[in-house]
This record gives sequence, structure tokens and C-alpha cells, in this order.
Amino acid sequence: MKQTKDWKLVTREHVICAIKRFVEERPEYPAARSTYLIYEGKKYPAKHIRGMAYREAFGIEIGKDEYTGGMETVRFFERLGFETLHIEKPRLEETPDEAKEEGKRSDKKVKLRVCMYLQTENEQEEELFEKAMRIVKANKVDILVFPEFCYVPFLADVCFPNILSERDYHSFVEKTERLSRELGCALIVNSEDIKGHIYSIYVNAGAKKNETRHALYIKHTKTGCSAFEAENYPEVIESLFRPIALKGYKIGMSICYDCNHSLFGRIYGLQGVDLILNSTGGDVVYSKWYRYNKARAIENHCFNLVTMGGYSEHNYVYGFNRLGGVMEPVCLNRQADDAEIPAGLFLFDLGKDDAHMTAEEAQLATENKYQAFKAPAASVHRLLQSAKKLSQGLYVRAHEDCNLVIAILEGDDILKAEKVLPLLYSDVLKPIPNKRYILVSHYEHLDEDKFRNQLSTVLKVRAMENFCAVILYSDTKNVCYQTGKAKNPQELKAVRGMYGIDLGRTSGPEAIWRNKEGCKAVWRKNFERLIAYSNQSLSKS
Repeated sequence: MKQTKDWKLVTREHVICAIKRFVEERPEYPAARSTYLIYEGKKYPAKHIRGMAYREAFGIEIGKDEYTGGMETVRFFERLGFETLHIEKPRLEETPDEAKEEGKRSDKKVKLRVCMYLQTENEQEEELFEKAMRIVKANKVDILVFPEFCYVPFLADVCFPNILSERDYHSFVEKTERLSRELGCALIVNSEDIKGHIYSIYVNAGAKKNETRHALYIKHTKTGCSAFEAENYPEVIESLFRPIALKGYKIGMSICYDCNHSLFGRIYGLQGVDLILNSTGGDVVYSKWYRYNKARAIENHCFNLVTMGGYSEHNYVYGFNRLGGVMEPVCLNRQADDAEIPAGLFLFDLGKDDAHMTAEEAQLATENKYQAFKAPAASVHRLLQSAKKLSQGLYVRAHEDCNLVIAILEGDDILKAEKVLPLLYSDVLKPIPNKRYILVSHYEHLDEDKFRNQLSTVLKVRAMENFCAVILYSDTKNVCYQTGKAKNPQELKAVRGMYGIDLGRTSGPEAIWRNKEGCKAVWRKNFERLIAYSNQSLSKS
């Protein structure tokens, strides 16, 4: 008989205490087969830790037969803000009866086979397109993803529609459905409309009950006409970021430069997506796109796959698992698995991921030529000397002719855009002139593996995407990053216990939202509305 105690009385603190006791005592327990709790970069047996947390809360032991593991335990931990990993057992074959039963279990995911089409400008012709589609039809594919500005023959018939027009939208969907039906899989197709909206449309002609038939995502940044320009933007946020449902998975769409901002991915992450699919137009710096998309996977504990198009000599397909580990696709139309083959069709089988991690490459720490401010390398308290507290976690410190904004995040809050961005974009900062931004990540206890495999990437990306300095203070590791004008991360070398920060490269939101490179100043207002939506509507749901 399952126990009837209210599990809501078991708190996050009870779980952390249980983890510490597990590490100290190493008790005997049945080995976890499919469900793991992820904490500070390490995997723990989820069901066992849940039972130990119950003891921490109520002071009594609870038998394993009195509560269930699997997705029920996953939901328990996710409610408390923990990351989890649930691995489905491989099934060699499936009878019709089994398949019918599978459809009844809404909490059980089946394998998802995602094909990323590396379609560059040189391969945009009908003969090559038809050849690629024959290969797709000959293989078991659940969803085919095209890059930004892709070539699809029928696009010539719907040239430059107004995607916000209901008539034009449904015309596009109808034509895409024909291809979806022909291929026997779902599609993500990208185009640009007459107003300059760059958009991705998802279509699944074979959608089953409770699956998404079609969906629209509009690009927000580095674009001629942003989704932010919609007069009713706050009203369309929910529909624009509504996850796609396919075979038990929740999926989000992203376009090119939008992956450079944590917020867009986090809106999906707060809704529990399993996968984010990014269609990029190419001609981007691989190392930057690699870090941005790896960070999006880690932050949201989801798969993140990317395909590129465009004119660049080097275009890529790559993907990351829920822990930020690099995934290796299979090329369907070549013998080699080189993920840079033009016109390549690269298959990612999410059911075969082994939940590995991939370490960030070590970076040589260097000194800045211009050192306008020296920050202590080992003490957050010294950094806050002479600083004025504005609100929880937010401080300002006068320095020469500027004001240093210091935002402090405790523990894993640095991984959450809904925690970071409300500090950097706080209303209390708006009257303050000439701001420079320092983001502080503070861990009392930091696992070295977590830093090497996950946190180091995220901290670099925080500096890149927010144009600020980032300092990590912890019991095992102290480090400082900032970014150059080309947004390449730099690790600063500590000299005599101080980091010499170039404040010219820490202008934060004011450097991002200006009338340059497709991030217009007027868009900032709706970006801040999106921050509020993530913080109020989603993070507390």
C-alpha cells in the first residue's frame, strides 16, 4: 500500500540534507536503473534519496514499496527545483498491443529520432532537395529540421507572405503539411515574410491526439523585424513559447542568434521542455555557438540540437544532451559521420544518449591591457566594501566616473535566467548613470567536476550574453571571466590576489539594447516584460 503522507511537507532543504547524509554514510541500496537526481554535477539514486528526504522531514523510515519511483519521483524533485535524469529502457520490438498501451502512459517517453538538415546555399536546388527527401523517407525519422533561410520548393509559391496574417499562415501550414505527409514525419521549416519577420513553422500532418499539429516561432534578435515589435507582445508570449508536443516530448524552437540570450531558452525550460531545436543561418563563430547552445542545454536540463545554413565555408550540425555532453549524430547520406558535410542529413537518436558530460576546454588566463578596476580574487566581502545595497542580491559601488553594479547569485541560481536577469534589469538601477556590471556567482561548496563540465561554460556564457564581468567565489575554485567586443570569453589572471577588469567591456544591458546589429533599444521594453513573465508567471507555477 502506497503511503498517504503529504510529500509537499518534504522541502528542498530536507533533500539536500539527505544527499549529504548519503555521501557520508554510503548506505546499501538497490541500484538505480532509470531515474537519477542530479545535484552539483553528480548523479544520485533518485528514489533512494527521496526516501531519505522523507526521513529527514518526518523522522521515520519509509519502505520502498510505500512510494513509487520513475516519473512520480521525477516530478517530486522538479517541484523542488532539482534536476533529474530519467532513462527509458530500450525495447527491442513492440507489439501492437504494447504500442497501444504505450500511448496510454502520458508520462512515459518513447525514442525520438531527430534529423538535422545541413542545407547550405550551394545545395539549394530542387534535384538535391528531392534526393535528400528520398533519404529521409527511407529512414525512420520523427522530425526533420531545416536551417534558417532554408530551401523548400513550395516556398516559391508562397513568396514573402505576411506570417501574421491568418490566411497566409494557414496557406504556409497547408503546403508544409503536404511535405510532412509525404515524408511521414514532422517538419520545422524556416522563412522570412514581407515585413522582415524571420520565422520557423512546425508542422506534423500525422499528429495524434494530444500532439501539436502546427506551431509558429518568430525570431527576436538580429533580425529586420522582431517579435518584440508586436503591439500586443505580452499577450502573445504564451502562444509564441508554447512547447510542441510530439511522442511524449516537449519541444521548443529557436532561431539563430536567439540562442545567444538565456531568456528565450529558459522560457521553454521553465515549462519542462525535453528538447530545443535551433535553426541557424550560418556564418557564425563555431566556438561561440557551441558554448551558447551547450549552456542552454545545461540551464534547462534538456537536449539542444543545432543545424546551420547560409554561405559560410564552415557550417555545422551539433547537439548536447541534458547534462551538456556532446552528442554524436549519424549521417544518413554519407559513410563518414563528419558533421560538416554540405547537404548532410544528421540523425540524433535521443533514446540512445548515455547521459555523459563533456568538459570545457582549459583556457589560459591572461591579464587585461586596460585595468580600470581591481576586484579581489578570493573575497566577495571585500568586493562589497563601500557598496550600497539596493535590494536582495543587488549592490552599487561608485568607482571613479562610473557606478559598479554588483549582482550576487547564490549556488545554482546562476544557472537560472529568471534569477539573473531581474537583477541586471532591475527598476532600481534605471536612475543610476554610467553603469558597469559585475555578476558574482557564489558557492559555499563547489564540486570540481561540476565546474569543469558545466559551470565553467555557463559562467563564460553569462559574461558573453550580458556583456559583463563574471566572478566565481567558492571553497574550491575562484575565477573571473569577461568578454571582448567580439564576445569571445577571456579568463582573467589574478595578480597579487586581484583581477584587473576592463570596465569598457562591462556595459551590460546598455551595450546590448541599442540601435546596432539587430538589437534595437525599443525592443528592451518587451525583453523586460519577458523577464517579468519568466519570473512571475512561470518560475512560481
